[in-house]
Amino acid sequence: MQNSSKKSKHVLFFSSWYPTRINPTNGDFVVRHGEAVSLFCKAAVLHVAYDTQMSQRKEILSNTSQSLSEYIYYFRLPFLLKFLKPIYFLLLYRQAFRSYVKKQGKPDIVHLHVMFPLVIIAFLCKLFYGIPYCITEHWTGYLPTAPKPIGRLKKWYIQFFSRYNSSVMPVSEDLQKALQNYGVRGQYTVVQNVVDTSLFHPSQTKDYAKIRIIHISHLKDEHKNISGMVRVFKKVCETNSQLVLQIVSENPPLYVKEYVEELGIQTKVEFLGYKNRHDLAQVLREASYLLLFSNYENFPCVIVEALASGIPVVSSDVGGISEHISSENGILVESGNETELQVAIDHMNVQAALYDANALHSYAVEHFSYETVGAQIEHVYELMTVK
Repeated sequence: MQNSSKKSKHVLFFSSWYPTRINPTNGDFVVRHGEAVSLFCKAAVLHVAYDTQMSQRKEILSNTSQSLSEYIYYFRLPFLLKFLKPIYFLLLYRQAFRSYVKKQGKPDIVHLHVMFPLVIIAFLCKLFYGIPYCITEHWTGYLPTAPKPIGRLKKWYIQFFSRYNSSVMPVSEDLQKALQNYGVRGQYTVVQNVVDTSLFHPSQTKDYAKIRIIHISHLKDEHKNISGMVRVFKKVCETNSQLVLQIVSENPPLYVKEYVEELGIQTKVEFLGYKNRHDLAQVLREASYLLLFSNYENFPCVIVEALASGIPVVSSDVGGISEHISSENGILVESGNETELQVAIDHMNVQAALYDANALHSYAVEHFSYETVGAQIEHVYELMTVK
């Protein structure tokens, strides 16, 4: 992936969620947004992380060998000083930013991913350095279907420190409406999640003898409704012996395995654990279709990756999923409706092999590729810096 246009913009990313050695999957979609931007702009990430396992008080790790440069500052505090962690975060971000500017120059734009809590950092860059900032939001907590409403103090914090943004880029139209309802003002542009379509692509030699249903998530039941999904899977297995449910998740919670055993379907469920991007792409290529049954969502990255891999999707109709999933590439069911889900799975078990894998991949290239999303974000940057 290369772009011949001149990389005239210098963009610095901050993100409230970002992969670290403590949690290597946290906000990994932010990395992909950064990589997409790096096709068109000089791009780097500054991130501060708290690590209780460190022997020293502070450690700086940098990776400048890739298109998206990363500077991650790790720190820890003595037990009696842990109450100072928020202040130390601010001080360390200040130090990291000054060091970055000294070595790399002042960025033209600050791009913040996930407003809480780091929106204050973008705000201060605007206040003291005159650098415009934009926001990309991913958090499901703004959705009216989220189980816990945002508290008043947190709501005020987000509204106050986001008010001088130059652009807001939610990952779905549904999330845009939710943000506007929470009083987040700005010039809105929906910019989707991104996938490496050169890595995630269809298989040319797929084996359809066994139906491999794949689920990928953090497995939190109140969010992903794992218990409802496996209950339905058990019922489907009673009339179809050719099924296997593959679950990809880092450190799956014990309740899932216990519930699978309670239902007596442990021979039909495979826990594949954590998969890096290359291994995940291979697993998706071999799968028959993706299965989600969430109670609420924005627009999950796993859907983008599944389409790029040429496999259809069965999902609950929540959040922004219906903005891209239709009868052309999957089946949507009512959230929590296990009868509907069982019918959808039975149907997909018969129809999955009939979907045009190359057409699904082409849709992903058109809407979610690095080139497409990077160009959309660069256009937003151009509008931000027009004087």
